[in-house]
Amino acid sequence: MSLAKKFFALLTVLSVVVMLAGPSAGALTIEELQKQIAQLQEQLAQYQAQLEALQAGEEAPPAGPVYEGIPEGFKFEKNLKIGMYDQDVVYLKKVLEVEVPDHEPWTGTPYFGPKTKRAVIAFQEKYADDVLAPWGLTSGTGFVGQTTRKKLNELLAAAPVPPPVPPPEEQPPAEQQPPVEEEQPVEAGLTVTLADDTPPAGYLLRDKGVRDTTGGLVALVAEVRADVAKFVFTNGDNQDVTVTTLKLKRTGISSDADVSNVYLYDGDTKIAEHTSFISQIVTFTDADGLFTVPAGDSKEITVKVDVYPIDATVTSIVFGIESADYIVSNASSVNGDFPIRGNAMGVATVADLGYVNISNYTTYPATVDPGVTDYELWRFSVQASDQDMAIEKIVLTMIGTIAIDDVQNLKLEVAGKTIAGPVNIGSDNKVVFDMSASPYTITKGQIRIFVLKGNVPTGTGRSFKFTIREAEDFVIKDTHYNVYTS
Repeated sequence: MSLAKKFFALLTVLSVVVMLAGPSAGALTIEELQKQIAQLQEQLAQYQAQLEALQAGEEAPPAGPVYEGIPEGFKFEKNLKIGMYDQDVVYLKKVLEVEVPDHEPWTGTPYFGPKTKRAVIAFQEKYADDVLAPWGLTSGTGFVGQTTRKKLNELLAAAPVPPPVPPPEEQPPAEQQPPVEEEQPVEAGLTVTLADDTPPAGYLLRDKGVRDTTGGLVALVAEVRADVAKFVFTNGDNQDVTVTTLKLKRTGISSDADVSNVYLYDGDTKIAEHTSFISQIVTFTDADGLFTVPAGDSKEITVKVDVYPIDATVTSIVFGIESADYIVSNASSVNGDFPIRGNAMGVATVADLGYVNISNYTTYPATVDPGVTDYELWRFSVQASDQDMAIEKIVLTMIGTIAIDDVQNLKLEVAGKTIAGPVNIGSDNKVVFDMSASPYTITKGQIRIFVLKGNVPTGTGRSFKFTIREAEDFVIKDTHYNVYTS
């Protein structure tokens, strides 16, 4: 709406409010009407100043967004978090309505639920420089603390006073009003649900097998770390809940042998590999805890599988949590509409699933003099077969007696160009080259030589070498089928 239209619209509203001062004012007192008129006049003065400035060719004074329904002079003075009931949450939602307009629908109750938390995270990331940067954070937390409250109060202070809301028209009976999704309080205990973005029904892939010229089987290729289900664990207790055992049941027209590994992931981080897989039951156990759900918070856990690379007739594979007994934790109770199952996944067999072959390893140098830089420490060859292959991550493990800071600034080169690094050896003796943001792609049939280089500033009389310990330390994706393979 143009400034002129706003100006005349506000004049109209002001006229209506003035007329209400007569006999039709109903329950409104003269003092309340005078206050509303004063607020309208203040708003009118702001628009009039902007209009006059525009007419004079000057830059109009800025007008911030209006947050309707928040008392004049209100400030956020208390921390807010998931699970709370508080009137401040109502005012928080009114700010989020304007600042994060694409949030999930709610009805504006005083309850701070998961939807409110997600909207707060979006708000924090919108104003990351003011809210997150002072704490060294790059992602929102959903907790309305010191810097979040400060930003909210700055926005309120800069906002113009909203016009009063005219008396509402008569509303239709409740049964005729459209339903609005309401945030529900978190039930006490640990509540399990299927995530909204759980993987849809689809197909997992495996290859018929790579054979030599005589027909002998030389390689088995299949999809790995494929998402098959995602569950949400919500903690309604007032203490953190740690899950020490989680069981899943495989159903569908398939067998246990159709899957070679089952994993639990928290986001992109693997947190567990199955302890046992017997008679349809997959068990994950860790006495120290598989994962922990903070009090009043939620955690999403994804189930991933490696397809067993042998031809078989599979119609569907389904993984689910059959009952509360499948979860062992310190929660006061375990709730859910059991059984809770992911979608059915079929297995399709193709003849050209991509893979890579790593070979031609060279030994580490016999001796290295301390003080060298950009020194070659290892090299190996990688060949892409059947499809163009994108390398997203390579994890090398250092074996030896050196201190982890004796070798530094490690990087990977191909044809004299650095493709990853520099990085240093971690406390677990691992060197992680994460290229997921910009994968290195090898064209089908090509061989590339990877050279590991680094600086050796210190160390005497010690030995070391770098190794690729496990298949999952080489994360590759078939760019044609868009799946991870072995």
